[in-house]
Amino acid sequence: MLKIISSEHMFLLEYLLVYLIFGASEIHQNVFVFDNHRTPKEHVSVLLENFVTQFSNLIIYKLLKNFVPLTSAVYFINNNNLCNSVYISMRSIALFFNTLTVERFTYLYFNKPKQICNSRYKVSIISSSGLVAKYIYLFRSNDISCLSRFQLFVLFLIEIQDILIPQLEKFILILSKITFYVLVNFLGNSAIFCIRSILSGINTLQK
Repeated sequence: MLKIISSEHMFLLEYLLVYLIFGASEIHQNVFVFDNHRTPKEHVSVLLENFVTQFSNLIIYKLLKNFVPLTSAVYFINNNNLCNSVYISMRSIALFFNTLTVERFTYLYFNKPKQICNSRYKVSIISSSGLVAKYIYLFRSNDISCLSRFQLFVLFLIEIQDILIPQLEKFILILSKITFYVLVNFLGNSAIFCIRSILSGINTLQK
């Protein structure tokens, strides 16, 4: 997690510092989606809020890292009245840490390569309803060289998915139309055959 926070958001911090110290004219033209000389103030505000959020995550991670035994985490939460003691248990704390581990793995090996491929960057914005996740455009082709083999394999699967899924959808649509046509004709012909057989049987009885 510390590696993600320090490497994933460090370069965005560099852009934020350039904005605040030197201005938008020093940012490379192709990094963001808009012109350097027309950078919205909201964009810089988003980068600043995201930096505050990620710095807070770093502090929380440093704090949680010290809770090697789960009992120390329970003691810390109870001692500082951070949560209602009714909801605190060893199982809930373990579930919390396991959830963080799964989310870290999912982001690092699946979401991050997809975001790099789509030139997107996830930022956290502070709002009245809490933290809101948004995506901004960010030129990230240089980040591909920093990916591991497994992450590159995920990118390969994404490319395969973009190629195969539209073709598969077309194939399923055509197959469903053919199946529907065959079933309708089969049921229709079967119904006509049954009706003719019944009428033929009725005529035979009348004679």
